[in-house]
Amino acid sequence: MDTLPPDVAPTEAEIPLPPLEELRPEPAPPEPEGIFMMERIVPAFMQATRAFAEDRPDAETLIEVLVGSLRENARDAGEAGAKGAGLWTAAADLFRAVFTDREAAMVLVERTNKLDENPGYAWKTLCALSYLGASTDRNILPAFAINLHLAVAEFICRGTVHMPEVYEQVVADWFVTYWRRAFEHARFRFFAPRLVDLDLRQAAKSDIMMRVQGTLKAAANGLAVSLPERGREWFNHKSIVAE
Repeated sequence: MDTLPPDVAPTEAEIPLPPLEELRPEPAPPEPEGIFMMERIVPAFMQATRAFAEDRPDAETLIEVLVGSLRENARDAGEAGAKGAGLWTAAADLFRAVFTDREAAMVLVERTNKLDENPGYAWKTLCALSYLGASTDRNILPAFAINLHLAVAEFICRGTVHMPEVYEQVVADWFVTYWRRAFEHARFRFFAPRLVDLDLRQAAKSDIMMRVQGTLKAAANGLAVSLPERGREWFNHKSIVAE
């Protein structure tokens, strides 16, 4: 038999995701900590998850260096009386939870809800990373993972697209590789896997400005998961540059 029904996607009550609009770019310019978080920490986080997924021998070292750097930022901010100390400490704790403690997806989602109580672009970016981290749980169902990605992909992509090399080689490639690997690992959970395979391959070769959208749409269609109402235009529009 070519296909089996995928697991039913968890309901909103089971996945306490914040509304998509809360993770979309704000009209006001992001604060310096937010810019640093998006431009430096997001790519580093994605590269670290790739290293762990590929069981690279340097994965643990990458995390130790990154966590150490974040804790150093927290100490410096605390000594200077700056407001960023809590942010950097929370970021270091998140990285430790994802990569060292290997917390389960639902635990990380609950962690996100607590992080979301803090205002500002930098904290929103940390929430997005927490969702991406939750999706790296090796026991996560694809239907759960696609909901997490649909909630934060626009925010991450708009925040990094102005860095073409980072966007293409790290951010877009991260989503493409994630769903290729997820599909190959559990293709029986997708409806019409042959069609999903074709759609994923086409998305991976598509225009860079539509590559992430195409990949997520292919996965969502195969998992019978609807695109979110808010932000749906982003999934169908070629320009992802913030207006």
